Amino acid sequence: MNVINPVVLRITLRATLGRKRALVFVLTPVVLLAVTGVLRLVHLLATPVNRVSVVLSKFAAAVILTILFGAIPEFLAAAIAAGFTSKLTLGLLLGALVASVAYNAFFVMLSLLTTRAIAVGLGYLVLWEGLLGNLVGGVRLLSIGQYSVSVANAVAHTSALNSHLTLATAVVMAAAFTVATLVVAARRLSAFTLKGEPA
Repeated sequence: MNVINPVVLRITLRATLGRKRALVFVLTPVVLLAVTGVLRLVHLLATPVNRVSVVLSKFAAAVILTILFGAIPEFLAAAIAAGFTSKLTLGLLLGALVASVAYNAFFVMLSLLTTRAIAVGLGYLVLWEGLLGNLVGGVRLLSIGQYSVSVANAVAHTSALNSHLTLATAVVMAAAFTVATLVVAARRLSAFTLKGEPA
């Protein structure tokens, strides 16, 4: 069994980067990936494709695109500002990679749990990461942003990065969060069935 389905991965990347859509990603700094289009989801569920493979393939495509259009531009900006060999540059790259993986796992899960994944995701970023993460200390332990900043600060060792977690805590929590959200997403998609009209 392939963990990542190459057909699903190729379809997702082509659908995201096809035609003039690639210009949107180049012109905007935020990568928004529609993980489950209704027609594509119906087609995939009507075929004998492993549901876990579908989730992992969509996740892999989202991570690849986020790294290409998020982490690498951040690395280049840091390299221009601080130099390619700077600890800050390397730290920001590693933090961006952690964020790319954890946020995409979370958004893949959200896209399967709700039809309003973008609104819920933005609410999470504003309320949880922004407001509560800055006001309530315990929330930082459950913050993807804190995981990435803590990884970046472990390499950069700068007070400019406002990190509150140790490197070990950040890595373990980011990995646990990623695995947990992908398991929930895979279970949700596995439980999803197509029901036809009665004859």
